[in-house]
Amino acid sequence: MTLIAQLFDGIDGNGIPITTSRQTITDPTTKESILSFLRGGALIRASNGKSIDQIDPSSGNKVPRVFRTDSVWIWTAAARYYLEEYGIAPEQRFLDHIVACNYQAATPGPEARERAVQTPADRRPSRSED
Repeated sequence: MTLIAQLFDGIDGNGIPITTSRQTITDPTTKESILSFLRGGALIRASNGKSIDQIDPSSGNKVPRVFRTDSVWIWTAAARYYLEEYGIAPEQRFLDHIVACNYQAATPGPEARERAVQTPADRRPSRSED
């Protein structure tokens, strides 16, 4: 089963992302190790456009719209952006996976990439899978 890493814990009533369960990564070595993983894996979907920065909408459309996978997780380049810009770590279960992989994302073959492309957008771990 392929899981989808969520960017935020949710969005509040004012449209502001909630990140209260996320670690703030301040150590440069740790940050670069996580970023290295997030740059890896296989590209499964890309767009030339960029999305608005949800934390600082006044900064404009700066967030890349690219999806990657290591065949276990799917994540967006936005995860990399928010870590680089604000130090916001990926959700804990995904971060645990990154660490367990020694910060190196596997590059899945064509069949695994196709399965990832077909993964429903709302696929995330349920309580019973924790």
